Amino acid sequence: MSSSPSVDPLGRLIGMAYDAALMPELWHGVAQQMAKAFGGCSAILRFGSVQTGLAVISATDNMVLGQGHAELAKYWRANDWFSQAAVRNGVGHIANTRDLIEDARLRQSAYYNDWLRVLGIDKAVGGVLEVPEWGQVVIGVHRAPGTPHFEEKDVAWVSQWVRHLTQALYLQHRLGLLAGHQSLQDHLLAACGEAIFVIDEQLRILQATPAAERALRSARFLSSMQGRLHLRTVGVQQTLACAVKGLVGNDPGAACRLYLDDGNGARAMAAVSPLQASERSPAGGLALVHFCEADQRSIEPEQLKHLFALTSAEARVVARLAEGACVDSIALELKVQRNTVQAHLKKALSKTGTRRQVELVALVCRACLAS
Repeated sequence: MSSSPSVDPLGRLIGMAYDAALMPELWHGVAQQMAKAFGGCSAILRFGSVQTGLAVISATDNMVLGQGHAELAKYWRANDWFSQAAVRNGVGHIANTRDLIEDARLRQSAYYNDWLRVLGIDKAVGGVLEVPEWGQVVIGVHRAPGTPHFEEKDVAWVSQWVRHLTQALYLQHRLGLLAGHQSLQDHLLAACGEAIFVIDEQLRILQATPAAERALRSARFLSSMQGRLHLRTVGVQQTLACAVKGLVGNDPGAACRLYLDDGNGARAMAAVSPLQASERSPAGGLALVHFCEADQRSIEPEQLKHLFALTSAEARVVARLAEGACVDSIALELKVQRNTVQAHLKKALSKTGTRRQVELVALVCRACLAS
């Protein structure tokens, strides 16, 4: 009497396939679970063809023969009668041996006498699948002489398993591409000589190049506080937070620049650009912060006076706004009232033909910092 798999062995087998898609080394144990789930003595899972070469994904130990059978194994795997008959029966269809050939004819064949008897196989269930990006995948579960044939219900169980197997193999391929792409990204960032941070909307540092880590350790212009990027220049941290929230999800060409100083005359710049949302931040977007410390040109008030016909006071306010300072910090720095700074800003907007502070800053940066 034929034995069909219970839900637990089949469920475990399906789970193993998806686990193996994430960790390919787990495929080694899948064939053993296949044999157990479908009441077989052995099982094999392989892909490829005679033209492209054959490769075993998973096989039970009794399917792996010693060196003395190497040539025999090479010949019969290249001339596998079961897989050839399965292709003729239809790629994607699962069948048992009795669907493909009569018992008497099989036992008279060289394939049976020279190969299957060596493996201890008398009957099988399986087929040939066409899996995206893998090509043809051969699956086989076998029983020994003296055991019952696989029946239609066994074919149905294996067909159910094959649907999950196909998805798992395709998933492994896609994850492999993503892992390879991420590995390349990581390698390029690691090799980059620039100080670059990848941060999320909460300013959490998700990745930093070696140069960026050195900048954090120096703590002159920026630091890490509870895993978040912190700009040390007065008033600029709030501007960074607003900039990241405003840029995330926008056109990747959008960007803003924040100008920093260490209090001793040294200056630096942090350019903030949006990134596409990714696996690293599934709930939100990312931003890239490019930090440059050396040789950064400042925005000089005198230059603004000549370019836009600003007064000295208006030019000082606009220059500090373009460098990342907020209205309150400028008022504190210039020792004037907040309303005075806002009045200078309003006049500067009118003279430059801009309507918002962000437009004014963008115009000033293009005019004064263009190469």
